[in-house]
Formats: sequence, C-alpha cells, structure tokens
Amino acid sequence: MEARSNNRALNQVAPKACCRRSDGRGCFGRARRYDRGMTTKLAISLPDELAARARQAVDAGEAPSVSAYIAAAIDERVRRESLSTLLGEMLAESGGPMTESERAAADRLIG
Repeated sequence: MEARSNNRALNQVAPKACCRRSDGRGCFGRARRYDRGMTTKLAISLPDELAARARQAVDAGEAPSVSAYIAAAIDERVRRESLSTLLGEMLAESGGPMTESERAAADRLIG
C-alpha cells in the first residue's frame, strides 16, 4: 500500500499507482493538468476588493486565470525586492547615497 501525505493545504497527496504512466497521462488516459513538480496548490483568503479585481482582470482578458493574476503579482513583488536589494548593495559599494552637496553639484552639471 502506498504512503500518502496528510498535508492538504499544499495538495501534496501522492497519486494513485494507476496515475504513474510514462506517457504523462493520468488515470483513464486523461492528461494531467499540472506537473506536481512545478505547481503548488494553495488556499488563500483575499479582501473582497482584491478578489473582485483579480476576477475583473480575467474577464477583461488581462490574465488567463485568477491564479495566474496572483502569481504575476507575487512575481512582480519578488523582482522589485530583488532590485531593491541590488540597489542597496550598489550604494554600499559606492560609499552610500549622495550627500546634498554631491547632489547639488550633479544638478549643476546636468543643468
């Protein structure tokens, strides 16, 4: 008998033996929607306004699904945080932010 995970929040229940076909199809020959190694299913709570905005984006064709809309928002946040970290490192390497006198001198040069 096969062991199964009890972690329902992450939907990590092991597939039945009949679903482990080498052709990537699930039980009864149906194609599986997601590769378990690439997607984690989560249940989240959102304020009504944000949920409505996500649904509006899907209805307007701005996103293929609510999940895709939320994934894009998370990806954007991660990229912004990474950029902020990079800029902080660059400032630290260059001696920190410009002083007021350095900024004034740069403004005079730029015009």
